[in-house]
Amino acid sequence: MSHAKAFGKYPLFAAATAITAAGFLTVAPPVQADPGCAQWGFNGRVELAGGNGWWVNFNATGPTAPTSATVSFVDGGRVDGTISNSAIQGNVVDLSIVWGDKPNNIWDFHGTVSDDGQVRDGGQSLRNIPSDYGGEVASSWKSVTPFKCMDAPAQASTGTGTGTGPAAQQAPPPPPQPVKCPKGSPAAEVPAGQTCPAPKDAVGVTFTRGLTQWTVNVTNSADIGGSCTYNATADNGTPGASKNFNIDPKGIANFNVAAPAPFTTYHVVTSCTGDYDGQPVEFGHNEQDVSL
Repeated sequence: MSHAKAFGKYPLFAAATAITAAGFLTVAPPVQADPGCAQWGFNGRVELAGGNGWWVNFNATGPTAPTSATVSFVDGGRVDGTISNSAIQGNVVDLSIVWGDKPNNIWDFHGTVSDDGQVRDGGQSLRNIPSDYGGEVASSWKSVTPFKCMDAPAQASTGTGTGTGPAAQQAPPPPPQPVKCPKGSPAAEVPAGQTCPAPKDAVGVTFTRGLTQWTVNVTNSADIGGSCTYNATADNGTPGASKNFNIDPKGIANFNVAAPAPFTTYHVVTSCTGDYDGQPVEFGHNEQDVSL
């Protein structure tokens, strides 16, 4: 969810209150206790109920969940995101969700699976808290759908003769799903376990030449924008034109500089930096030599 949602419209991190009104959540059937389970996992459709009027849904099988997720709110709003760093170690659940409206809007979840397959003591916290944010930064959560014991013995199948046949083998979990990349990446998704590439080499620079003045034309092919610098240095070491400017995602920036001095070559460096997945990256770097 955007900062406007996560920090304003939806006060997600207030003290925990149960989500029971208006029939928003269905009650999961009771699960038989399994005190001997050494490894829990996700069991297909997963629903986590937050303590302040939101709930998260995703689909996963096994101890990891490299997949997409959706958060819904009691007023009808919803935001999609991508799960990262998910793992269930024994009965301890840890996962993070990067919400697609803002790459630095990340929720971290932690909880413990009880013997009946449910989490009741879950905690959720907001990562990358803005300096001007004055709201709550943590919430409780509980599972609505139960987790599955991954080391439970298979049911014995009945043979055609006397006695019973060998225990039925559990079907292997489906292969991990590709990871959807955050906005700005040149790839829409990558295979599970790989890292989405950051944008780079996305800035091009051309010149419209005049007698005493040139126009610098900067184009950005990336889906993120940012701040840029333009610096020219003569081959004799003398500084030339210098400019700081901003450029939009898929945008164009134009500005004028003095034409190079006769019989002089200038080395021109243009660099653009912006925010990608919550981190600053240089998404464009262009160097070239120009002269009359």
